[in-house]
Amino acid sequence: MFHSIKSHFKFLSVVKELFAARGDKPAGGRRKVRIGLEALEDRAVPAALGPVVSGFVFNDANSNGQRDAGEAALAGVNMELRTPMGVMVGSATTDSTGQYRFDQDMSAGTSSKSIAQKLVFENLKGAWSGQSSINAFNPALGTLTQVDLKVNGKVTSSVKVENLDTDASTAKLTLNNKLFVLGPSGTIEGLAGPNLYSATMAAFDGSVDFGGASGFNPGARTMDVISTSQVTAAQGLSAWTGTGMVNLRAAARGTSVQESNTNLMSSITTQGRLELEVVYNFIPSRMLQAGSYLVVEPVQPSGYLDGFESIGTTVLPGTIGTDSVGITLGLNGLSNVNFGEVKAASLRGTSYIDAMADGVLNAGDYGAEGAMVRLSGIADTGAVVSQELVVGYDGRFEFTDLRPGTYKVISTLLDKNVAGSTKAGNLGGTVSTLTVSGIKVKSGDAGVEYQFGQYVGAGLSGTVYADMNGNGWQDADEQGIAGQTVQLTGGASKSVITDEFGWFEFGDLKPGVYTVANPTSGSWLAQSARAGAAGGVVANTFEQIQQITLGSGMVGESYLFGKALKSSISGVVFLDANKNGVRDAGEVGVSGVTLRLAGNNDLGQIVSMTTVSALGGHYSFNPLRSGSYSVTQVTPNGYTSSSAKTGNLGGSVLSSTTMTVSLNTNQDGVNYDFALIQNAVALPLSKRMFLAGVRR
Repeated sequence: MFHSIKSHFKFLSVVKELFAARGDKPAGGRRKVRIGLEALEDRAVPAALGPVVSGFVFNDANSNGQRDAGEAALAGVNMELRTPMGVMVGSATTDSTGQYRFDQDMSAGTSSKSIAQKLVFENLKGAWSGQSSINAFNPALGTLTQVDLKVNGKVTSSVKVENLDTDASTAKLTLNNKLFVLGPSGTIEGLAGPNLYSATMAAFDGSVDFGGASGFNPGARTMDVISTSQVTAAQGLSAWTGTGMVNLRAAARGTSVQESNTNLMSSITTQGRLELEVVYNFIPSRMLQAGSYLVVEPVQPSGYLDGFESIGTTVLPGTIGTDSVGITLGLNGLSNVNFGEVKAASLRGTSYIDAMADGVLNAGDYGAEGAMVRLSGIADTGAVVSQELVVGYDGRFEFTDLRPGTYKVISTLLDKNVAGSTKAGNLGGTVSTLTVSGIKVKSGDAGVEYQFGQYVGAGLSGTVYADMNGNGWQDADEQGIAGQTVQLTGGASKSVITDEFGWFEFGDLKPGVYTVANPTSGSWLAQSARAGAAGGVVANTFEQIQQITLGSGMVGESYLFGKALKSSISGVVFLDANKNGVRDAGEVGVSGVTLRLAGNNDLGQIVSMTTVSALGGHYSFNPLRSGSYSVTQVTPNGYTSSSAKTGNLGGSVLSSTTMTVSLNTNQDGVNYDFALIQNAVALPLSKRMFLAGVRR
């Protein structure tokens, strides 16, 4: 009769080891296997709140990169957290304290992601003969939704049978092979087979060698093992979650089922190779992960320029102009990644035409349209700053978005203009011609009222000439006089010398009221004067033209000074020894005699002059204008005036002490002489009596 026997073969040593490990006792001749959960290592789950990046944006008033007491917070500033490749991870806006904060990864999204790990177990022969570990699913990555377990392996097994009965045996054998992986959520199983065998064996030959006529040994067979399973239950997923490692064990197992009419003994040998792929499927966490990031301020706050960035108390050099800080984020987060901003400063003012050249910007002044205004200096970063602009019709200029630093502002002159008054504004500076230098600018300063005046230069010109006919006009035949000094006073004090044509010119004059003068000098006397294009009042002496009003850009032309050569009257006072009224040879001059000249010149002026005869008795009245004059000798003590004699220009002798003469221009009256007779000397009485006796 045939009977079915289910046998555990030699490979059951694997299971026995498992039984021993579990402490199970056999029941009814069989051992019962219970698969439990493998204990996990380091299963602590971090707190829900991940690392945080935070900092402040503030007005760095002193531009030192540190937030000092009193430096204002900047609210409403957009900030971004990016990966090193520029992918935005998060965005935030500073609050009323200027603080921003990143605590989530907005790039994580809600789509499922997966992480795969592989293990290979070689030469699986005994009970849990393979051991290894993989990384548990780190909950910081997100929420684990499923674990895919993929087994791919091979099992090589052989079965040997010995008929133990005295009768021949016909048997059918079914060999089942499995690969096992013991993980944290239970056992993973991969089945190979079944392998089917049919055997006819003779009666036991007395030797258990699985050979001969009573034995059966078909040889080894290799089969593939493929298995896929998922873990989705919360408890199972929790078992795969943690920050440490998950331990895994592997084993190979073979079992056989025999159908035979005799008692049989069998032996199974099994060896396996197993590849295990563990795939964690998860919804990514929005918590920030440790790693490298960029904190970026994508847009400057309105009215501010980029300052230094800092982390804690460390100012980061070279960050001005970047608005970006590279950080390495750990699990503990990073705070005080701060962005200092510098409030933009400005300098403004006016480049103008000072119509009255009074050094004051008045309502009647106007812009120096087309003038170039240049700004230069060194900013707080050490950068060289250079800007320029052209002013419009109103003359206003403004340099904005300036960093703290020291600056200079210069205004250029329009063509043919003259530099006027320059004034520094409220931030001060050193003033020179059309320049204000050394302007110290701090964060947020607004420099105003920097003024650069210029004016359209006025001019005055004319001629000094020989007015031979005295008509006050320079006629065609009247030549200019070179070498004459012409003086200008009033809005400016200048002096020029006439050129070879008698021409004089004053340029670059401020608008104002002037006097031009040509004093008498050399052989020339003032003969006439005439105001030119800008008007004026001629002085009675003809040496000045006064009250000449020059406006901006006005040129006063054709101012004339007519000159005439000087005239003179001269002669000698002599001792007329022979009393003939003529100076004869040997008659000596008398020095120290006073002579007076009186009369009226051609200008209608009363002329009065006094002189004293020099050594040799010579006298001279010089210079004289044309006119009618009288010359009077004051008879000195001890002398008697004998006579007066007119000279080369004629005239009239009014008395022995007075004569008259008329002069024209450039006439020298000479030989107008006065004769004196020395009075006799009275002798004392004794001397007279002595002389009288002698004469007797």
